[in-house]
Parts: sequence; structure tokens; C-alpha cells
Amino acid sequence: MTKIIGSAALTAPDPEGENLTTKGDLHGFSDENTRIPISTNNFSLLADSAQALGLKWAASPTSVLTTQSDILYASSANTLARLAKGSAGTVLTMNAGATAPEWGAAGGGQMELLDSVSLGSAGANLTLDSLDSASANYTYWVLKVAMGTEDGGESVQFRMNNKSGSDDYLANIIKNTAGTLSATTSGAQSSAIICTSNIAQAANETFQFILTIAGSVQNATNTYRYSWNTQGIFEQGTAAPSDTEQSTGLLNANSEDTLTKVDFFLSGGSNFTAGSNMQLYGVKRA
Repeated sequence: MTKIIGSAALTAPDPEGENLTTKGDLHGFSDENTRIPISTNNFSLLADSAQALGLKWAASPTSVLTTQSDILYASSANTLARLAKGSAGTVLTMNAGATAPEWGAAGGGQMELLDSVSLGSAGANLTLDSLDSASANYTYWVLKVAMGTEDGGESVQFRMNNKSGSDDYLANIIKNTAGTLSATTSGAQSSAIICTSNIAQAANETFQFILTIAGSVQNATNTYRYSWNTQGIFEQGTAAPSDTEQSTGLLNANSEDTLTKVDFFLSGGSNFTAGSNMQLYGVKRA
């Protein structure tokens, strides 16, 4: 190493360890000038007063994470560790010893979006028809619905699983906000009623509601049944309640234990307005 001494360039002896010999080496100092050798790819240089030079090379997030979707966590104090991504549908949880995160199966009660639809133009039906949702997997289903009608004088009705027999829908009851039963059908019907014509929204207005569907276990006559319930039908623009307080009923599903289709339509064949939409969520069994 050449140093300038006085007015002449003279070569002085190099202090031991000062010379850098390898690409990536660094100058360091303890009680004298010292070479810090380059370390492993992707390691970081950290301050550490316990080291002779006050520095050390250590693993970095870049060196620990090796695969897309890896998760970084601490396996102990100041120690980085990698958790590889889990399988589809698994959730992040803590291991049995409460010492590290791990992936596990989703527990009961988790709600997941199963399907949704929004009308790009006016149409006679608002339908989800690509469902494959078994009662064995879900405690119940929740439909969030917002729809407008071109003719507010018609009843809003729906069917499940293409069931349209004359005895499929039982005990369909609607109660208005005054506590009066607006519509009661103790016998069987070919569809379910959500809003009767005397309480439907005015033309071109939009209303929204939550409809829950629960599947029963198979009974002694080899029949599955689905019950439904709506509460608080509201105008979407003002959040003011309509005259409907509750709608409830029962579907005789025979041997069908899977929800495959939900279809809303208007009693007079009129159209739902563009933008009418619904989302179906399933609440998983434990």
C-alpha cells in the first residue's frame, strides 16, 4: 500500500490485516486496522458489540425467504426463520406448543364467499346457478341481495335447486312492520314469496335484504328440508325500512342435500333493473 509521506510518495509497511484480498472485503478496526472478509450471498452486516470487530455477518430476510409466498417469523430472539406457504384453503395458526406458526385446516364458523352475480342489463331473473354447496359442509348460507324492479307492483319470489313442484314450498309467511301477516300459505306452493305486491318497492327503486338458508338433516322419510328467513327489507338509497319485517318458509327438498341454485324472479314476469345483484356466503361446519 502506498502512502504520501512528506513531499514524496514512499511505500510504508502495511499493518497486518489491513490489505483487502478478495472482492467484497471491507476495512474494519478493533485495536488495529483489520480486513473483514466477504460473507455468504444475501447475508447482512450487523452491529454486534460482542464481536472483536463490533460487526458480524448474519442471515437476512433475503437469504431466509426462498420461495414465492414464504412467510418470515422469529424462531427465537433475533433469529429469522421461514414458513413455507400453505395449501389452498388452509389458515395460519399456532402450533400445539405455541412456539411457532403453522398452517392448518380452517375451523368451523368461517364464512366464505361462494358465488355472486350482478345484472349488466335489466333481466327477468337474478340467479346463481353454478353452486355445489353440500349441507354436510355448511351450517347455513347467507344471501346479501340488492335489487330494483321495473314494476313495483309485483311480488318478489324465489326458488332453490330448480324446485318448482306444486308442493315444494311449505308454510310461506310474511309479516309487515305493523305485525300483521301480509301473506300466509300454510299449504304447498311452487315458489317462495319474499315481498307481496302490496309492500313491494315503487317502480325503479332498489331495495336490499339478507336472506339466510339452513339445511336440515335427513329425516325418517328420507327427506331433506331447507328453511329460509329474511328480516328488515330496506330501501338501498335511504336505508329506510320497507313495509316487510320478516319472511320465512320451508322447502321440501326430498333427497337433495346440496344447494345448487338460487333464482329470484317477479310474479308478473317483469324485469329486475340493471345493477341488481346478490352474493352467497357459506358458513362452514366445525
